[in-house]
Amino acid sequence: MIAGSIPAWASNGMQLIFHDFKLIYMTVSNKLKEYYRAYYQKHKERLKEYARQYYQKHKEEIKRKNNAFYHSHKYRNAMYYRNKVNSGQVAQYVKKRNQRIVNTKISILLYSLSHQKEILDEKRKRDELRKKKNREGAKKRYYKQKEEGTLRTYQDRRDYLRAYNKEYYYRKRKQSNGELQLLPKDNNHRANMVVKSK
Repeated sequence: MIAGSIPAWASNGMQLIFHDFKLIYMTVSNKLKEYYRAYYQKHKERLKEYARQYYQKHKEEIKRKNNAFYHSHKYRNAMYYRNKVNSGQVAQYVKKRNQRIVNTKISILLYSLSHQKEILDEKRKRDELRKKKNREGAKKRYYKQKEEGTLRTYQDRRDYLRAYNKEYYYRKRKQSNGELQLLPKDNNHRANMVVKSK
């Protein structure tokens, strides 16, 4: 079709006919634009006559399409970016857009970190409360054992742990050999409970 190569700047009538050609023309290379200009200069009168005839025949449809196109987001975006290019603000726009994306990501990260901080604060408070209760329980046990005379010194505790470890590993070896497990002297020993449960 001859009129398919008409550039958008040809005339208002042809812009009405080829309403989406303006967007195509804006996106093509300069070399192609030169070809369009040369083609138009060569066939100017014939194209204008064709455009007038076509316009009279399809006037209502052309107006409807034209209005639909010039009110569409496709045309608005094209005009927006073309003006940005013409004024040399594309780089600045992209920079601002990227900065906005970065700021959004940072705000999301900070929000998640603040939420995480609240969780950690609650956990820390629970841990402190548990430690406080443990300390209070240890104090009560200490004074109770002191009154009863069952309080053990560091040396007693050390000797008890040495004997416990020795007996524990000895029993483990015996048990792995398939021999009978020996009862420990301490009735509160966990190995004693194991033997009783059998």
